[in-house]
Amino acid sequence: MILAVETSSDLCSVALLQNDKTLVEYSHELPLQHAAILSPMVSRAFQFLNTIPGYSAMTLADLKQVVVALGPGSFTGLRIGLSYVQGLCFSLGLPVSGVSNAQLLAGQSGLTDARLFTIIDARRSEYYLTELFRTAAGYYGVKEHRLVKTGDLAAELPESAVLICPAGVQISEKEKLVFEMRRIRLVENIHYSAAALGRIGRRIFENEGGSDPAVIEPLYIRPFSGVY
Repeated sequence: MILAVETSSDLCSVALLQNDKTLVEYSHELPLQHAAILSPMVSRAFQFLNTIPGYSAMTLADLKQVVVALGPGSFTGLRIGLSYVQGLCFSLGLPVSGVSNAQLLAGQSGLTDARLFTIIDARRSEYYLTELFRTAAGYYGVKEHRLVKTGDLAAELPESAVLICPAGVQISEKEKLVFEMRRIRLVENIHYSAAALGRIGRRIFENEGGSDPAVIEPLYIRPFSGVY
């Protein structure tokens, strides 16, 4: 069984999976409350799991893998999720798989385009722009992460690219006109999901192995300069 934890944005999401089957998923959009609600959410997920026939005796000890979102995203949220996962993996001797939020967005899109990019709000009028590639195993790998100014986004993308935009990030109508002229396809309103994160993390683990809980780090891109 897999536990997936996503805390990189205002959304706090946890899921329990058996291979690719989602057994239970809880998500709450409560900014700055991740530290208070994450552990209770995991406990609640197991409580609900125990009501399902065949899973009535399942506990944390039955976990085989933990998957965590690495960002880029909220500095504080990422640290909270990763700290929880590290403590859990150390105590239970579990492998951990880290997944970039760009990989999560690409996987949620259901697309298989070769020139695929994602953006994540970096604040300060900037985006985290990521170029991805489709792996032989069927999930997206990261080719490059970089920071770009919001007004430079169209110029940073090649013609005929596909850009995935998460829910909550607004692209201006002026920028959309430039996209249209350059044949850039925009896919909007893609949501984060701990269950989707778990499925991607499982494939990464099967093909690349896990990460050492002692050294796994959030993917910040921009140097840490304050809490948000």
